[in-house]
Order: sequence, then C-alpha cells, then structure tokens
Amino acid sequence: PDQAPATGEDDTHKIFVHATLPRLAFNLTSSAVRLVTRLRVSWSQTKRRQAVHIPRKSHRLNLDTNLDKKKQATLFEFQFSAPLISFRLENDIDGRRGAHGATALGRLAIEGISGTYSKNNSKVNFFARLHSLHAIDLYQ
Repeated sequence: PDQAPATGEDDTHKIFVHATLPRLAFNLTSSAVRLVTRLRVSWSQTKRRQAVHIPRKSHRLNLDTNLDKKKQATLFEFQFSAPLISFRLENDIDGRRGAHGATALGRLAIEGISGTYSKNNSKVNFFARLHSLHAIDLYQ
C-alpha cells in the first residue's frame, strides 16, 4: 500500500523568473559614480556599527534549526537576456568641459547577453554568456 509522506518531509519552495530585458543604455557621469561609491561606503560603515551594538534582551535556544533547514529546501532561479546593454562614462567634475558640459571618457557595449543566477539553500551559482563586448576609449 502506498503511504503519503509525513507532513514537512520534502517541502521544497521553488521560484523561477525569466526576464527578457529591452535595449538598455546608461549614461554615467563621474559625479554619479562618486556619489554611489560614497553611499556604498557609508552603508557599509553603518552596517558595521549596527552589528557591534546588538541588544540582548532574551536568550532563546531553538534545537530544531538544522532539521527545519533540511525539511524546507528553497530553489530560486533568475534567467535574463538582453539584446544590448551600453554604458557611456563622462567626467563632469574635473573642470574641463566638452560641448555637452562633460568630457567623454569611454563607451562599453555588451551585445547578446544572457545568464542565470540560481540559489539552492546556501549554494549560489551565476552563469553568463555574451555575443560580443566592445570598449572604446573616448578620452584623447
């Protein structure tokens, strides 16, 4: 006779996402890159300070933690593809201004990119492939 598995024995949560991105173009300036870098550094410092000051209100011990992790497997997979992603970097903070108010530094174009990001409990995989990569130094 067939027996149904006990409740919670093989609970697997699966999430699959597939995204086809449009043609993407990013115009980045050196001031924007500097702002993002400063925000990232500030965020990291804030996280470190908060990690040091962990309030201890109560102590609870959960002995079933490892059993719960074995029972509930989680699989997350994100697949993406894009026909073209291009980046243009300009310097707008050194005082030398071009015709558009900034000095062009370079251009990067990624054509035909696709990839997969997957996470299965604690194991993370990232795989990507692209058709071509073009970089042009515009600063002369």
